[in-house]
Amino acid sequence: MTYSIGRSIVPARVRAALDYLSYCESVTHTCDVTVPARSLSALETSVAQAALRVLSSYFNGEMDYGDRPPTLPDDDCDDGPPSPVPEPTPTA
Repeated sequence: MTYSIGRSIVPARVRAALDYLSYCESVTHTCDVTVPARSLSALETSVAQAALRVLSSYFNGEMDYGDRPPTLPDDDCDDGPPSPVPEPTPTA
C-alpha cells in the first residue's frame, strides 16, 4: 500500500515512519505555554530511532519498501537437462 504526498508516491512503511515522527514532535513541542511539554518514554524513543532508520534507508536508496523484489533475467542457454518433450523435426 502506498500513500501520495503531493505528487510523489511514498510506501506505507515510510509514511508510517513520517507520521510517527510527527507524533513525537507534537508530544515534545507544544504551542500552548500553559501545557507542559513531556519527554518521550524509552519505548517511544526506540520506535522513533527505528523510524529514523527506515527513513535513512529509504532516502539513501538502500531500501525501496514497495517495489517487487528483483528477479533473475530469463536465460535461454541449453546448459540444463534435456527436455522430456522431443523437438519437432522439420518435414520437407
